[in-house]
Amino acid sequence: MDGFCHFTVDIVYRAITRKPASFFHHAVRNLFLEDPRGTRPADYIAKMHSILAVCTGISDLFADSSLAAPMLTDTLGVVPLDHLTVDVGSLFDGRMMDFSHPIFRQITHLEVLDRSTREASEWEGLASLPHLTHFAFSSPNLYTALIPALLTCPLLECCVLIVPLGLSGSSLVADDIRFVRLSRPDVHADWQRGAHTGENYWTQADALIVATRAGERTAPSAFDWGPKIGDSRG
Repeated sequence: MDGFCHFTVDIVYRAITRKPASFFHHAVRNLFLEDPRGTRPADYIAKMHSILAVCTGISDLFADSSLAAPMLTDTLGVVPLDHLTVDVGSLFDGRMMDFSHPIFRQITHLEVLDRSTREASEWEGLASLPHLTHFAFSSPNLYTALIPALLTCPLLECCVLIVPLGLSGSSLVADDIRFVRLSRPDVHADWQRGAHTGENYWTQADALIVATRAGERTAPSAFDWGPKIGDSRG
């Protein structure tokens, strides 16, 4: 994975049985979860409960896991998360989304992995997040429901629509340069670079917005899903 270490759930689980919980509280700041192959769901969930119970100092969580997501609201409500990537619908296990939940109380950067359409009213709670400055999504199906809520977020600095490779470029909502399109060819490598160096698609989006604001890029006048024919931006 781009030269970075990758630890399976089993490796981490064995480690937590050999070291005190305080070690993981101080040592683990970033965690990437995804559904494993060849592991029984019940075993995975039990191990993740144990891991999350001791990793109480996490600030950046990428939860690409339908199995782990429902347990996060129970185990991470007291964790100081500021970066979160998750399927919000799975997070609440099919119930109405609740952005007043403690898991969101310190979130500055939120990426939603949701694909299915929800009522726009369920996304209105985004505006109540006290620290939200960056938001990302990858499903155009969510556009109609998300954008009205995002435009009311008082601290929003950047919204990223993650698109396939080759479709990157600046885009606007009502001439709003905070809304951009970016590609992320390798999600694992991008996340690990961010965890190790602080440089990832969020910093790329910030740089794009700064360049647009400085007049170094010409932004289109409407939020679109890809470049026009002949557009070589990327």
